[in-house]
Amino acid sequence: MASSDRRASLSPSERQRTKSQSSYRSHRTTPNTPLYEEDAQREKTSSQASRRSTRETNPTKRSESSTSNRSSAALSPISNASKRQRSSLKPSASPTTHRRPVSKRKKRPISVGDIERRQLSEPNDSEKQDLSAQGLSMVPAEIFELVTLRRLILSNNNLSALPPTINSLINLEYLDLSHNPLVVNNGYDDYSCFPREFENLKNLQTLILSECALKYIPAAVWNVLSLQTLDLSRNKIGYIVGDIGNLADIRHLRLSHMDLDTLPPEMGFCDKLETIDLTGNPIDNLPETLVECRQLYEFKINYKTFYKLLDTYMLQLIDEGKIRSEHIPQVIFELENLRILDLNNTKINSISNEHMLLNITELYLSNNSLFDIPEAISTIEKLKILDMSHNRITTIPEYFINMRQFERVIISYNKLTSLSKIFAYLPILKKLILSHNKLDKIEKEFSKIRSLLLLDLSYNNLKSLPDELCELEQLETLDLRYNKIEHLPSHICRMIGLKSMNTFNNTFQRFGLHLLGNLITNPPSYIWKSTNIQTLFNYIEAKEKDLSNNFCSG
Repeated sequence: MASSDRRASLSPSERQRTKSQSSYRSHRTTPNTPLYEEDAQREKTSSQASRRSTRETNPTKRSESSTSNRSSAALSPISNASKRQRSSLKPSASPTTHRRPVSKRKKRPISVGDIERRQLSEPNDSEKQDLSAQGLSMVPAEIFELVTLRRLILSNNNLSALPPTINSLINLEYLDLSHNPLVVNNGYDDYSCFPREFENLKNLQTLILSECALKYIPAAVWNVLSLQTLDLSRNKIGYIVGDIGNLADIRHLRLSHMDLDTLPPEMGFCDKLETIDLTGNPIDNLPETLVECRQLYEFKINYKTFYKLLDTYMLQLIDEGKIRSEHIPQVIFELENLRILDLNNTKINSISNEHMLLNITELYLSNNSLFDIPEAISTIEKLKILDMSHNRITTIPEYFINMRQFERVIISYNKLTSLSKIFAYLPILKKLILSHNKLDKIEKEFSKIRSLLLLDLSYNNLKSLPDELCELEQLETLDLRYNKIEHLPSHICRMIGLKSMNTFNNTFQRFGLHLLGNLITNPPSYIWKSTNIQTLFNYIEAKEKDLSNNFCSG
């Protein structure tokens, strides 16, 4: 009853404050309920806002209210107790809210277990695992539990062998072991590197063993009959055993830089072979059985392949054009289905008309000693890409006009002096690269190549550009760097396909207009050296407008 009388004697504001304190005290003493600093701060802020609101709504009674509050504080024991209690509840003074200084934990080194857990927790880990460059000396055991794994990359590690449990990966299709120090004692019956169980990978289609310091090919490799792509490049092996004929389904074979001096006759059994790379090998000759590979469409060789056939004096005579050099094995030209022929850097200076395949679509003849474009090329009606860069060509022959299927022509780093009109008659030509020649003039007829998207005339001797060139509205890249151009044609604004200027990362990723390294005086350098092509267009349009106004007023 006394308690009821006491509550009745309190003013409404004091009752509300007491109730709030009681609630706060209850919360404070509840088991397992921590007192957070932000809660106390929030209540304090709310109380201050409430008092400020009261003062603002009763401005005429501020003084009176203040006096009343002071007298209430002096007379009311409950009010004083409330203040003491509120003070004792401040989080900063409470031992339960004392914060210990945060100490930074030292990072421990990443272990193989960490790598396993991280890799195995990634999305789609059941089908693909990339453990490249992890410093592994053995394959994590957890990998062999992923029976649905299809793609496994273990390149750039310290692996010397695979465990027998590799046979559990029955669905594996792609395995990359490149850049590992694999150990093979001999190439006949040695299973130290690849266990016999490796032969049970019935679905393996791609095996990459490049740059593994191998001296022999693991015997188990020749018994994985499902292989379609095999990369053995840059292993100093010296020879390929006849067991390669077991790989009847092989389609892509990379044997570059292996010190091979021959290929076995059993290559003829690989009759599904589509591409072969023999660059960087001192091969004496090629087996005639290679002609059985009738699906072969890409063949890569280079000068080192035949360096035993060419001594230093012979090479000098070839470079000077004093003797004809056609030392490409005849068997290559008997591959009727060949589509891509790479004869880069083979030190040839001529090609016989009889030695050209009619179905070729891509022909690469760069870095040779050719003084002209072989007439044999004119017989290849399906040819789309021709690369004759880094030769000694001085003119474009008339029979070039028959190459109606040309889409990309590269004749950079030669000795051309004029831009032939013949290019104007190539209806679907998209890319023409003639950089690093001695061109000093562009023919007006050149504007007829309406399909052209990229034109590279950089590093030549051009002094001017014909107005007709501006009719190539579809052109996306025009590279004129490092010529002797003094002014730009007035209609260059018509080339709306040029979206930028003087910006590109490399030779194969560039767009827009490129003018650096010229002697242009009109427009001024701050305009044509800009990266904003619209600045150039606006300037030229303004100049044209001024000239027109002056002409009319005159």
